[in-house]
Amino acid sequence: MSAHENVHLTDAQVNEYVDRVMDEAARLEAERHLASCTSCRDTVVETRALVTTAQRWRSCLELTCAASWRPAIETIPVGGWRVASATSKHSKRNSKIRR
Repeated sequence: MSAHENVHLTDAQVNEYVDRVMDEAARLEAERHLASCTSCRDTVVETRALVTTAQRWRSCLELTCAASWRPAIETIPVGGWRVASATSKHSKRNSKIRR
């Protein structure tokens, strides 16, 4: 990147930087680039925000699902085949297909 300062970080490099999985040399090179590139800095900030939001949503969904939704797997006939169907114990209507 140092030879091509006008080249932006790739999506993969941004993801590795945000996830902190870059080796030290690559991280230092990315930080040098970020020091002078507003566009890439903005992309890193946006990516971090997206990752944080996704982690929060995942935590909320896991807590909600664990507390209120337990799937029951059943098979239902569909055109001569038996198809697996997940239904919630809180489901208000029966989702079975009747012939």
